[in-house]
Amino acid sequence: MKIRSKVLLAFSLVFLTILFLFSNSISTIKKMNTSVDEIVNVQYGKVELATTLRNEVSSISRIIRNYVISDSDEVRNTSSAQITQSRANGEKALMDLDLPAGVDIEIKL
Repeated sequence: MKIRSKVLLAFSLVFLTILFLFSNSISTIKKMNTSVDEIVNVQYGKVELATTLRNEVSSISRIIRNYVISDSDEVRNTSSAQITQSRANGEKALMDLDLPAGVDIEIKL
């Protein structure tokens, strides 16, 4: 085999190896992009709803604490309405969390 043939064969092998690695890298990047899209679009909504639920439970516990401590009738009257509102918000977040994955969840900021 001549030197020219050997060099062309080596160059062709290097080129094919680079081409294979390039296509493999593109495929891996597309898979990672799909995974990131799922995390951002599906899981983020669930995290927001879980945070809302946690905040509502904290709010209810704070309202109940103030209700027990307070001697004022005004605080006691407003506490009931606040608890009802927080429970409604928490129940809505809990129901939205029970939705199957992939269902669009509208987050109000």
